[in-house]
Amino acid sequence: MEKKQRKIAVGEIVGYSIAGAISVGGLVWLIFGIIADYLKPYGSNWIQKGEAAFSNWIGVELSFRFWGLIVFLIGVSIFLIVVSRFAKKADLENDKRARRAQRLIVEAEIEENMDTAANEEVDSVNPDQLP
Repeated sequence: MEKKQRKIAVGEIVGYSIAGAISVGGLVWLIFGIIADYLKPYGSNWIQKGEAAFSNWIGVELSFRFWGLIVFLIGVSIFLIVVSRFAKKADLENDKRARRAQRLIVEAEIEENMDTAANEEVDSVNPDQLP
């Protein structure tokens, strides 16, 4: 029996795309933070200048490295939520298919038993006893 391929929903693709974009953005931000720490001194380091301006704008003293980590973790969390939601949906569909298959097997067995019982009754009737 060939296994049926599951249709991928549009919402699933959108969810994966959004989570992937957020995660990649977080990784880029994290890499910029690491580069800023090992680049030339502050005066000519454009990444550190941007980091300082961003920290002043947000009002929180965190480097790009930590902001990137936070954004990356948010992206991974969204990915896990999407995977969990659609995996649960697929499991419910598989359970429904399995219950239907079991029900069809039981119905076929009942029908077969009824046919066998009807044939036995016809065989057990004596033609001499018929009116």
